[in-house]
Amino acid sequence: MEWTSQRAVFACIVLLLYPTLLIFIEMTGRMKAPDNHDFPEKCPKKSLNCARIAENTYRTDQRKSVLISADQSTVRATIKDAMAELTGAREPLFENGNTSHWVVRTKWMRFPDDVYFRIECSEGQTSVEIHSSSRLGIGDLGVNPKRILEIADYLDHAEYGNTTCEDSS
Repeated sequence: MEWTSQRAVFACIVLLLYPTLLIFIEMTGRMKAPDNHDFPEKCPKKSLNCARIAENTYRTDQRKSVLISADQSTVRATIKDAMAELTGAREPLFENGNTSHWVVRTKWMRFPDDVYFRIECSEGQTSVEIHSSSRLGIGDLGVNPKRILEIADYLDHAEYGNTTCEDSS
C-alpha cells in the first residue's frame, strides 16, 4: 500500500512541475526575444544553438543561399508552405517585402526558436537565406541545423511556375 501512495505522490509532483516548467520557459523566452526582426548577420562564435544558410554559413551544408528559379511572391508562398509542415511553426511574427521572422516551438518543452528568412533577386533567380537560433540554453541538440536543411530541401524540391525573380517582387 505504501508503494502505491508513493507513486501517487510522484505522479502529482510530475503533473504539477510540467505546467510550471512550461510557464517558466514561456516567460523566459519572452524576456530573451530579439529586440528587432532584422536578419541576423551571423551566429555567435562556437555557438551550439544557431545554424544558417547565408553569408557566414554555420552548422549546415555550407551553401550561402538556396537559389530558386521563381519570382519572390511565389517563393514567399512556398516558404509559408514549408513552415506549415514544421512542428511548432505558426504564422510569421514579422514579415515585410523580403524578410520574415518566425517563432517555432519545440515539441515537448515548447522552447522558442527564432527562424529568419531573407529573399533577394540574384541573376534572375530568387536567393533565400535562412537563419535559425534557439533563444534559451547553450545547445540545440542539432535541431536548428536539421530544421534549416529540411526547409532548404523543401524549397529545393517544390514545384515553381515558369517565372524569374524580376517578374514580381
